[in-house]
Amino acid sequence: MLLKHWWAIVVVNLAWGTGFLSIKMNVVHFGPYLSLSIRYAGLVLLLLPFVRGFPRENRKAFLQLTCLMGILHFGLAMTAFHLAVDIASLALASQAYIPISAILALIFLKEELNWSVRLGIGVAFLGFAVMSFDPVVFKQLDSMVIMLAATAVMAVCSLMVRQKLKGINPMTLQAWTGLCGILPMFLLSIWVEQDHWQKIESATWINWISVLHAVIFSSIIGHGINFWLLQQQPVSRITPYYLLTPIFAVLMAIIFWGDEPGPKVWFGGAMILFGILMVSSNFDFKKWKNS
Repeated sequence: MLLKHWWAIVVVNLAWGTGFLSIKMNVVHFGPYLSLSIRYAGLVLLLLPFVRGFPRENRKAFLQLTCLMGILHFGLAMTAFHLAVDIASLALASQAYIPISAILALIFLKEELNWSVRLGIGVAFLGFAVMSFDPVVFKQLDSMVIMLAATAVMAVCSLMVRQKLKGINPMTLQAWTGLCGILPMFLLSIWVEQDHWQKIESATWINWISVLHAVIFSSIIGHGINFWLLQQQPVSRITPYYLLTPIFAVLMAIIFWGDEPGPKVWFGGAMILFGILMVSSNFDFKKWKNS
């Protein structure tokens, strides 16, 4: 990979890792679906010029992707954040995206996965099982399962970007993700949440900074660069390096949210990260050196 790809990977990890805390703060104050509606409103407003970039080719795949991301992935993720008490374990659970992406790349993109990758996927999922027995995690198994579903949707979206939408502007994808998701999420918020205007009026400057962080850093920068990377490199080459995301997220959760991960969370989390490292050993060194 080129140096710019390495820098891009670091930025994505920082954007997503720190984003866990800001998203949780938004969900606590505004509620899961109102906070997501506000995030989408800011996203569409900032990326309005890119809305006009709707592609004429692969329109069906493009709309499928933006609806999957805007409604299903983020809707499930916000639900998981709403139900979760412990951010650290949720951040680790979100990394199921990586082994699931590798499995789907093997099945649908025919990307080669050697024995170490297959073993790494098994170790990672065994780590999820170990972590689930921790009392902290056991109390929020519903949020963990929902987050796993959200990551599976994200993995499907990654393959769609790689296979069918290589030439699409990442900012256009972001703009249309917000555009497709804003109305369904707002209607869902009206249905299940209350006191919308009071929540907006009572929001502090910390709440609004968290919203800006989610819109600009997590969405526009993080997801935008991720889409660009997936257009440049194979899925199985990029995703293993996102193991830095939960490390940043866990540190933020411990320092600023007061999380106290139990021994099973630490041990299971270590297994997950080790499994993901094994997944990264799938790379052909000669090709890697010359890329």
